[in-house]
Amino acid sequence: MFAEFLNNIILYPFFITLVRLSGIFATAPFYADKGVSPKTRLAIAVVLSIAIAPAISNFIPAIPKSVGLLLLVVLGEFFIGLLLGFGAKLFMLAVNICGDFMASMMGLQAASMFDTRTGSNTTSLSSMLSIIALAAFIALDFHLYLLQAFIESYNIIGFNKAMDLGEVAAAIILTVSKAMILGIKMSAPVVVTNFIVNAALGVLNRLVPQIHVFFISMPLTMLTGIFILVLSLASMLILFTEEVENNLIIFSQEVD
Repeated sequence: MFAEFLNNIILYPFFITLVRLSGIFATAPFYADKGVSPKTRLAIAVVLSIAIAPAISNFIPAIPKSVGLLLLVVLGEFFIGLLLGFGAKLFMLAVNICGDFMASMMGLQAASMFDTRTGSNTTSLSSMLSIIALAAFIALDFHLYLLQAFIESYNIIGFNKAMDLGEVAAAIILTVSKAMILGIKMSAPVVVTNFIVNAALGVLNRLVPQIHVFFISMPLTMLTGIFILVLSLASMLILFTEEVENNLIIFSQEVD
């Protein structure tokens, strides 16, 4: 009797909570940062699962009778966690899109580096903007919004329920399009300004062929881009944080 109580009321809710939370820790910004050791992330996930499990134990039914059903439940819970974390990660990727656009217009696309946080090559400008965006993400408690969305997911999605793959695909496509638009909006001041500078240099080259425009354009576009970036960085962060906040609030709201 005590063993059944221990499994159904304590161990099983903790285990299932840890499975769904592991999906978030595998993809979400801040939680999935590779700069933090896997042991530390696992320890944080275990502590959070212990704290959250009592609040959601009412949503979790009894342990499935067969191992096959239990495996399906585990895979489903992990997939839901992945979706929650991936939705937030897409908006962090918008910062990388913004940085790559600006770097290409400023002539900095060759200045690539290995980003230990993402495990891939990226431009130095993109890496810098990602660190700034992540700092804003943490400073405005967006990582706590993710935990709130995780808890509310048991109200919205439920437990051990089949998800409409068409709706999931549509939500992913919509989020990707929002992230792309956000990245383009954030990079617009630098991209548009450098486009005008390059157009003006092209006209100058036609009017005065004796001027070596190529040797002028590289430092000019770089300095212009850095100047506009410094002026517009605050506005870029405001646009980024507003977009992320609006979408995280949608994730954490209960739908009828």
